[in-house]
Amino acid sequence: MKFILFTLFACAVGYKVETVSTVCFFVNSECHKSHAKEVQIAINNGNQRYLSHSTTTTKSGMHTMIVYN
Repeated sequence: MKFILFTLFACAVGYKVETVSTVCFFVNSECHKSHAKEVQIAINNGNQRYLSHSTTTTKSGMHTMIVYN
């Protein structure tokens, strides 16, 4: 729910928000490594200026919201 509210707020004030999700059977070190790679690729491929990101872990995996200016 926090992701949704922040995404709506960020978009309303002109920021671009991208989400990256990694589904894992077990959220362990391999899941963290895999997700970190995906987030790094997304940030490097972003065509706008990177501002910040926030990651959360759930039972089914990891989710990151990346904010660009």
